[in-house]
This record gives sequence, C-alpha cells and structure tokens, in this order.
Amino acid sequence: MHHIKYMISQSATPTKLAAGLFSLVMAALSWSAQPSGQEATESPKVAAPMEWWHSIKKVNPGPPRWLAPEGAKSYVVMLGTAPPPPFPYRAGIGVAVIAGGVPYIVDAGEGILRSTVKASLAHGERFSDELSMHNLSRLFLTHLHVDHTAGLPGITTLLWAMHRPTPMQIYGPPGTTDMIRKLEEAFKLDIHDRVVGEKNPHDWRSVPHDVSKDGLIYEDQNVRVEAFAHQHSATLKAFAYRFTTSDRSFLIAGDGTYDERLTAAARNADVLVTEAHTEDNFHRVLWGGETEEERRQTIFGLYHMRPSLLAELASKAGVKTVVLYHEGNLSHPFESEALLNEVKRHYEGVVYSSRDGDVF
Repeated sequence: MHHIKYMISQSATPTKLAAGLFSLVMAALSWSAQPSGQEATESPKVAAPMEWWHSIKKVNPGPPRWLAPEGAKSYVVMLGTAPPPPFPYRAGIGVAVIAGGVPYIVDAGEGILRSTVKASLAHGERFSDELSMHNLSRLFLTHLHVDHTAGLPGITTLLWAMHRPTPMQIYGPPGTTDMIRKLEEAFKLDIHDRVVGEKNPHDWRSVPHDVSKDGLIYEDQNVRVEAFAHQHSATLKAFAYRFTTSDRSFLIAGDGTYDERLTAAARNADVLVTEAHTEDNFHRVLWGGETEEERRQTIFGLYHMRPSLLAELASKAGVKTVVLYHEGNLSHPFESEALLNEVKRHYEGVVYSSRDGDVF
C-alpha cells in the first residue's frame, strides 16, 4: 500500500500516473523487484521493476530456428514466447501445432494475429498457407489469465469481420463460454454494424466449449487432443493439452507447478512446451506473501514450475525435447539463457529456451 499511496500522491500529470501504474503492475507480476519495505536503492542486488524491464526489453533473442527433426510431418511453432510485460522481440503467449496442413492454436496472448503472420513468413514462408488468417479455426486455452487471453478479440471478432469461412471453435476451462460471450457483448456495436451494413452472417462467429474434466476433447483426421487438469491457480482451472498426430506427440503445458498429472500427460512426448520460474533470482519476486518463504510457497505451490522439478518431471516422463517459453527469468542485468542454465543444472536431456518463430 505504501507504493500505491506514493504513486498516486506524487502523480500530478496523466503521464506520471501512467508511468507509476505501469511500474506497479510490473511489480505485481513479480518480474523483478525489491523486498517488501525496502527502496530499490538500498541493495545493489535488487533491481526495481522498471529497471529490469528496461534491461530485458533491449535483448533480441535472435532469429527463429528450425529445430524439427528431419522427415517430421507435424510441428510445434512458437508464435509468442514473452512473459506478461510487453517486449519488442517477443509476442504474447501462443503456440501452433500444425498437422495435416491445419493449425491448432494454443492460447491467445496479446498480438496473437500479428505473431501468427510473422511466423508464417519465417523459414522461407514454410507455413504461409498453414498459418493464413482464413485457416485459423481451432483454439485451445490452457487457462483464463489475461496474458493468455488478451488476443481473443482479434482471433475471434476481427477474424470473423475478415470473413473467416468457418466458425472459430474455442476449447478452454470453465468460464471460457462466459468470456467469449462477454467479449461479443463488448463489441456488439461493431458486430451489429458488420451484420447489418456489411452483411456478415452470424454463423461465422465463435463457438466456445467449456472443458470440465480430463480426457479426449477434440479429434479429427489429423490429431487427437486430450486435456489434463493441473495446478496453476488458487481459483482457476488450468489444462495442459496433449496433441497426438500421425507421427509425433506434443504436450503444451502452459503455466503450472510440478504436478504428477503433468508427468502422466507428458509420458514419452516428443516435445514438452512449458514455462518455468527462476529459483536463483527469486529474491526479486514481490508478490505471493510478506516473506520470501511465503512467496516461495505461493509461487511454487500454486502457480509456477521450479527448474529442478521440471527436470524431474521431464526425466520421469521420458520427454524427448523440453521447450521453455513464457519464462520467469529475473536475471539482472538480463541474461537470456539464465533460466535455461538453471534447468540444465538438473537435466541432461535436450532443452531449449524458445524464440518467437522457432519450429520443433
């Protein structure tokens, strides 16, 4: 509360208020901060939220890489790999599984459409047809946090306005249908104008499906999709999705703690896509409790994956390749492979820190 009162009382202009609020949001998201009750200047080891953001936003992770095995018929394409704050070189969270020429999108972070177009142009436009806007009609949401859903207006209403030829089928945890219907309500004036003025038919809009339990939730000639509930919130349900194609299997885990259910879901997977959160730089975390021990219990007990336990999970499950995204890398000055190196200390298998546009 001290920081909130200070920011409001000192913000005499909209610009200052906006800057103060952005700093507060960064702190709340835990992407580097000082321990409670201390100012940033008291310890050189602790970077203030804005300082950390200014450090990481300048780091270009490099061009997208083709890391799929020779002869593969199905692929994982990393559309967006960023943590919650905005970055110039990483889009909001999103993954595409491509099988039989069809894209199956997992999560819709901020800028999902632009990151999809960008991925379609990578690797000599290898997936220009597969990732075309009119080909996007299947979306799976791991959970309903805003950093995984901020792109929903674009992938639903905007694509409908662009005359997508088939409805967008959206699968997600309980609350998905309510979220989609409320988004349609928010854009009802635009939708009405396009129906009445532009003659857009209603039936091109989204069809949401609430997933309430584990098991097979989708199947077509290209892929089977199974949902596996696991831990990532104090109140919200979260699912990992296992995609089984004609030649490979992929588990898109999203965010979450170590969970034996994830170990079972990842059994013998060709690729496991997952987040992880630093232990080495945990002293920069603000949220989750008054003390560091309370914050560790909250974050690793309810929300995020320890690198050491990710290594244990991948080893037990016999995963062939681990792909990190949405990383809780709080190193400062920022080192892009700091979290990757934490995982490698515990894991001898193949593991990558992914970039937007990488293909596995």
